[in-house]
Amino acid sequence: MRAHTAGWGFTKGGLILAIVASVALTGCAPTETATKPVRAPAMKHLTIITPHNAKIREAFAEGFSTWHLAQRGTPVDIQWITRGTPQCVEYINRLFTGTAEDRRQVTPDLMFG
Repeated sequence: MRAHTAGWGFTKGGLILAIVASVALTGCAPTETATKPVRAPAMKHLTIITPHNAKIREAFAEGFSTWHLAQRGTPVDIQWITRGTPQCVEYINRLFTGTAEDRRQVTPDLMFG
């Protein structure tokens, strides 16, 4: 029994194999994105002044950084300034009244607590 040809000298199975092979080989061509190096997202920095203890600071830092990475695509590194509550308020007041002893004093982004 003779195999049926598709018109170009291929059998139906050979024609299907040729189509599958050409599709597979076309998908293997290098793309522009394959040659670009993958960069890690730039880390954001946040400075917080707080009276909270280390356990609360660690839990907040981990949770917030994870959330920020999921929502914004970048992790967050939190720098903590720890003081008691009255000292936090005094620290902020000195920054904005111009009476800070050291002009290079870090300005926090947020007061937590």
